[in-house]
Amino acid sequence: MEAVDQHIVPFDPNNAAQGRELGARFLAENWNLSPVLYLSVDAAYGTAFQDYWSRARLGYRLRPKLSTGLEGGALGNEEYSAGRTGGFVRFDFLDTELTLAGGFTGNYLLDDPSGYVSLAVHR
Repeated sequence: MEAVDQHIVPFDPNNAAQGRELGARFLAENWNLSPVLYLSVDAAYGTAFQDYWSRARLGYRLRPKLSTGLEGGALGNEEYSAGRTGGFVRFDFLDTELTLAGGFTGNYLLDDPSGYVSLAVHR
């Protein structure tokens, strides 16, 4: 289940992706591992505002607990679509995974790209 509460200021009467919506959320995740290379693919879709998110990572293990690689993905909803491409560094510490990623994102070829940075902590 997903619940979305999105308000645009100033109000845009032409943007359908605003207000409160309830919907279903679907998530798929796949990891294919080898001793030094791995590919991860994650995707999600929500019926509220038809939002979607996807990411693929190709990683190389520098050490057993340290890896780096490239990532790319797409995200958006019924009013907006964007792509992103960049790199990441992942570190496993005890039973926690830290991933720092960054690169460029933008509304495909419609706008100039901007930067993004993310930090993910998984236990």
